[in-house]
Amino acid sequence: MKPVHFEGSSQEDLRALPKEVRIVVGFQLDRLQRGQEPKNWKPLRGLGNGVSGVREIRIEIRTNIYRSAYVTTFGEAIVVLHCWNKKTDKTAASDKRLIVERYKSAKATFS
Repeated sequence: MKPVHFEGSSQEDLRALPKEVRIVVGFQLDRLQRGQEPKNWKPLRGLGNGVSGVREIRIEIRTNIYRSAYVTTFGEAIVVLHCWNKKTDKTAASDKRLIVERYKSAKATFS
């Protein structure tokens, strides 16, 4: 089973989300650890040059949208970069900046 590494405050951010969301994210990360794809995911594009392979687990509970950005291309680890409550259809620039910053940090650690 692949280990899960939480970059920056992503684990605390996940813990701050509602319990229902934490359960779903945990289940989807377990699927990744076992070599399966999450049930609802997509590539996260538009992060800039040098950032590739970032995906997001997509969760919708009632009228709320939650995301968990992760990358699996750094060695054997699954690296969770960011967990957040998405307020609009587009990913906010501040969330993208944070994901890129954590991606670069994780790449330096795992590459």
